[in-house]
Amino acid sequence: MNMTSKELVRLLKKNGWYEVKQEGSHLRLRKKRLHRHYRSYAQQGFG
Repeated sequence: MNMTSKELVRLLKKNGWYEVKQEGSHLRLRKKRLHRHYRSYAQQGFG
């Protein structure tokens, strides 16, 4: 199953992640229950 970046971000947000900031095509997310754990995902070229 192929997933677009928008679908991935939507799924992460449903599972407790929220946007911290965005730089260009990279979106930085943080999970509400964890401290200082970041994941960056490029909006372009995913899937």
